[in-house]
Amino acid sequence: MSFNKKNKRKEAALLHKC
Repeated sequence: MSFNKKNKRKEAALLHKC
């Protein structure tokens, strides 16, 4: 669960960086 949440946040950050 925690991993999924962290992964989602990382993906959002990556999208934001782009």
